[in-house]
Amino acid sequence: MIYLPQEDSETQYIQAIEAVLAQYEELDSYVTLQVGENLDERLLMRAADFFVTTRSQPTVYRTCLADRYHIKILYGTDQPIFPKQLR
Repeated sequence: MIYLPQEDSETQYIQAIEAVLAQYEELDSYVTLQVGENLDERLLMRAADFFVTTRSQPTVYRTCLADRYHIKILYGTDQPIFPKQLR
């Protein structure tokens, strides 16, 4: 799942993520793009296998949640997903 809380669910961000995901349509995988509403992130972490983190400010909180629920943390987003004009 890719989760964008309400405050980050701007059209340009959603379209940028969809463009990245479109590059992998031929792969046998399933990704849910959850946007537009704020969810209880504790519940999201309970259901997750991995948490891929960015360098954003809320990362510390979410990393602590992932650790609390024994989720593997992947620091694999040193390369930004969004184009420079959207950051």
